[in-house]
Amino acid sequence: MPLKILRTYDNGATQDETRKLPATPLKEYNDAIKRDGIESYRSARAVWTSTNIEYKAGATEGLVWLEGQKKKAKIHLPLNDGWYLPDKKWGIPNGAPSDENNPDALFFSRYLDRNFSGLLVRRLVGFGDGGRRGVDAGYGPGVRLGVIESARKKENHTHKFVRKLVCDCGAVKGEK
Repeated sequence: MPLKILRTYDNGATQDETRKLPATPLKEYNDAIKRDGIESYRSARAVWTSTNIEYKAGATEGLVWLEGQKKKAKIHLPLNDGWYLPDKKWGIPNGAPSDENNPDALFFSRYLDRNFSGLLVRRLVGFGDGGRRGVDAGYGPGVRLGVIESARKKENHTHKFVRKLVCDCGAVKGEK
């Protein structure tokens, strides 16, 4: 079942607004597109993810973390915009160079001449496959883009709700 589109491109959210929504991490969104097909999310066009990235001008390393988490991980960053295979943990196209003929490859773009810190963007429209399979590490915070709801946050919210419901109904102390 496709993930829920919280905001389409036409009624998009800024980075700050997205940070308050249960947005999807890049890896989860990439997996959903493969599972459900790109048409399931086409109306969102380009979406903010809940995956943050931070890097310095010209750096080959950066930091990545999920919104709401404090722990940051170091990642390798390509110096050139282009087609790369995504890493398995974050879904960021920073692995082996590839090309648009590889269905697993994504097009990565970033700034080289300035520092950046913000949410990653996953594009579904544009010119050629680079537009439809793009990951951008450089959109300004005021740009309005779509937002897709995270299944993970929905599951976590449901789990907390069920646990609270069980406790409120007189469960034995120590039971889960």
